[in-house]
This record gives sequence, C-alpha cells and structure tokens, in this order.
Amino acid sequence: MVGKILPSVIKQMNALSRFVGSATICRNDDLEGEVSLPDRNNIIRRFMVDLEKWICSCRVWKITGKPCIHALAFICSFRGLKIQDFVHEYYFVERFQAAYAGVIASMTDKSEWPEVDLGFKVHPPVQTKNVPGRPRKVRIRGWMEPMRRTVKCKRCKGFGHHRKTCKLPFKLDDEEEEEPDDGEQEKPDDVEKQENPDDGEQQGLDDGEQKESEEVDPAPKEVQPATKR
Repeated sequence: MVGKILPSVIKQMNALSRFVGSATICRNDDLEGEVSLPDRNNIIRRFMVDLEKWICSCRVWKITGKPCIHALAFICSFRGLKIQDFVHEYYFVERFQAAYAGVIASMTDKSEWPEVDLGFKVHPPVQTKNVPGRPRKVRIRGWMEPMRRTVKCKRCKGFGHHRKTCKLPFKLDDEEEEEPDDGEQEKPDDVEKQENPDDGEQQGLDDGEQKESEEVDPAPKEVQPATKR
C-alpha cells in the first residue's frame, strides 16, 4: 500500500466530497466557520466546524476520526489544505502494517476444537410475545448508500410528507384558492340558453306588450266647468 492513509478511507472521503457542492460556508476565522447543507429531507441544517480542534457540531468527526461532510466542505473551501492531514492516525498505513507485523498463530478447523462440559446447556432465549408492528423486510441502509426518493408535498413543496400530513396552516391554501371579487363563475352554454332566451323571442314579447298597452285607452278625465268671477 502506497500513501499515508488507507486506500479504502481515501475512497470513502472522495465519495463523500461529491455532495459538498451545495454547501454554504460562512467563515468566522481562518480555521473556524459555519457550514449549511441540506439533509435527506431537503431541509437546510447549519453546523459549526473547527479545523484547529478537529471538531464538528454533528460529532461524527470526533467519534469516527474521519472528517464528516461538513468538515470536508470547509476543508475544500481552502486552497492548499489536504483531506489526509485531518484524518486520525488510526487510519494510517503505518498503523495498519504495524498491527499485522507480528506472526499470527495458525488455527485448526472448528470440528477439531476440544469439547468442554459446562454442566448445563445454554438454550436460545424464548420469545413469548411477538414484536409489535409489521416485520421489517428491507434492511436499514447505511448513511453512505444511496437512499430512495423522498415524497414531495403538493402544498408546501417540502419533502418527507404528503399533502394530508402537511403542517402548513390551511389559511394559506384558502387565500390561494379564493374566488374573484365578482363572485361569478362561468356557466355552460346550455344553462345560459335556458336562463336567457333568444333575442328574437325576447323582442317579440316586448312588441306584444307594447301593443297591448297602446290598445287600452286610459279612462277619460272629468272636466270641471269654469267658474265666473
């Protein structure tokens, strides 16, 4: 093996560094800053990274000894810094070679192992009750493995939930779906024909009413005689 870090660790760091393009970095100091990245549900999370102390607020770097995705995004924003300089010495090639430098004793097959009488027989635990819920059929994927596509909500355009389980207030939907001020909706042609008769029929009705009103003479008015003064 050639290099300072194990090839498997370098391959893992290179695969993880592909997702740092969407990171937003805000530097507080030369080796300290804030990194914002979207998570699996497309929600932006912000983490604090300190390259001098090898610390990230997500604690992955401290637990594993390998830079997390937030630390990688912060390291890649500098010129001249190498990812290998921020990996714990546990993953050095020298440590790996030193672990297997000695001679490992040979071992026989399991069928040739001596049998020991313990005086009692150990049985597997008895499961009296079934585990609640439906049994799992799909294994839990690792955080480095590609995940399945997340569900997108049609109301808030967010990820990870449906329209029925959306927590967005209903007032926003009501305002968007409000009708215009006139309050009039378009009616089909059949309904308009039934409500509004043809222009010819309406004109004929108006002419007939006008003739009837002309035939009926008003009552004669009484004429009062003029009085002499």
